[in-house]
Amino acid sequence: VHWIVAEDRNHTTRVVSDLLSASTLRYTHLAASRPTELIGQMIGRGVFNRRISVDWIRTNADDDGVVYFADDDNSYDVRLFEEIRQTVRVSVFPVGLILKFGLSSPVVRKGKVVGFFDAFKKNRKFAVDMA
Repeated sequence: VHWIVAEDRNHTTRVVSDLLSASTLRYTHLAASRPTELIGQMIGRGVFNRRISVDWIRTNADDDGVVYFADDDNSYDVRLFEEIRQTVRVSVFPVGLILKFGLSSPVVRKGKVVGFFDAFKKNRKFAVDMA
C-alpha cells in the first residue's frame, strides 16, 4: 500500500507531514489548491488535489495497482479496504449519508455499472459521490 495524501491548499502542512512520518505507511505528500475564483463555490472542491494525485501516479507508479479517493471528512470501515483488494479492473462503491437519498451508489446489473443513484447528478457523466 502506498498512500498519496494531497491537501487542498497551496502547500503541505506540518501537522499532516508529521502524522505521515510517524506512521508506518509508504506515502507521498502533495498539495494543490483550487483557483481563487472557485473558492466558495461547489465546483472544483477536491478536484485539483485529485488531479495532482493522478498526475503523480501517471509519472511514478507501476501499471498494476488500485486507486481509491478517500476524503478527510469521512470515516471508513476496514472492510472497505478488504473489498478494494478484490479489484481486478475497476470498482465503484456506494457512499452513505448523501443528501435526500441517503446514498450515492452505482446501479449494477449483471456485474456491469449501468447508471448512478445520486441526489446530486447535475449533468455529471459519472454521478457518484467521491468519499
